[in-house]
Amino acid sequence: MPEWIAHPEEWGVAALVAAVAMIGIFVLLRLILGGARSLRGTAAAALPAKQYQRVLLPASPETGYSEEVVSLACRLAGSGGHAAAAIVLTYVIEVPRALAPNAEMPEEEAAAQRVLDEAAASVKRCGLQPIIRIRKARGVLEGTLRAIGEEKADLLVLMVPSGSISPNSPSPAASLTRELARRAPCEVVLARTAAALV
Repeated sequence: MPEWIAHPEEWGVAALVAAVAMIGIFVLLRLILGGARSLRGTAAAALPAKQYQRVLLPASPETGYSEEVVSLACRLAGSGGHAAAAIVLTYVIEVPRALAPNAEMPEEEAAAQRVLDEAAASVKRCGLQPIIRIRKARGVLEGTLRAIGEEKADLLVLMVPSGSISPNSPSPAASLTRELARRAPCEVVLARTAAALV
């Protein structure tokens, strides 16, 4: 005779454990199947986007801007239809240590202005007013992080050129993007793009 039949006083406990296990499996299956049905239902209707008040788009000689990234930033800033939402276009010029931190750099400043003007035109086509800032810093990373704080940005949109999407990419733009995404004190959106407007 099997050993478990020899102890009928334990049958009740075994039956209770089996019943609880079956109920648990049934509830778990209902949750999984119900969740899958609810996900199918939301695929057609987009979830409401968070409403960002101040979106920062940084640029530098390594990154520039692209039309699709500016358009994405506009959608994120204008998702709630807020007239107060702002797109801050900032271009960081890296000042060599041999120069004073606020040294005149006319060629770099003119190039920065051209890039910002082109991006500002894209923002205006989206129906928003851009805020344009040329900044100088010892490093682009330092200047961008400072801009986030000074502008009180609640979203940072970073452009990731398609060739530098790999986390191990040695390119300066990829390294800068990784560090900004890691250290930014606000939410970050990484936008992949084919090419930059420089």
